[in-house]
Amino acid sequence: LVKYFEPIKIVEVGTFIGKSTWSMAKALDELNNKSIIYTCDSSNNIIIPWKGKTKIKQFPKMTSTDMLNKIVDKIDFLSLDGRINQEDIKILSNLLHSKSIIVLDDFEGMEKGVANLFALRRMELLKNHFLIYPCKQNYLHKLGFSSHSLTAVLIPTTLIELSPQG
Repeated sequence: LVKYFEPIKIVEVGTFIGKSTWSMAKALDELNNKSIIYTCDSSNNIIIPWKGKTKIKQFPKMTSTDMLNKIVDKIDFLSLDGRINQEDIKILSNLLHSKSIIVLDDFEGMEKGVANLFALRRMELLKNHFLIYPCKQNYLHKLGFSSHSLTAVLIPTTLIELSPQG
């Protein structure tokens, strides 16, 4: 997703051990643009040993609300792998823009991805975003993948083009 949409400013809630942060930073480095990733995790203080061109600004042992309050730039890509707080919605209303991409991890049942979607859907700015559900496991197996995905994406409808297939 990062390679496809080429965001400049990424915010990640839920660093955990930093695998997603590292993957996004690597993709940004391959795009050769001046990008930054802001990432927080309230439950740990791991420091990602990153040496690439993309800047990673970590907020260890910090809540999403505290991190978001420190960001002034508009967000192009929001990766949610942690549950956002009610206070975050107002802050995100000022940080997101009409073409922001939002990734929702753990999108099943009443896990954090679904809870985050319900919270985000109250934002007027996201009324024109379309939800792409996680790929079904049996389809992934047909494509040769042995794992599964629980990642959903909220994408602006302005970035979707439908064409008739006759």
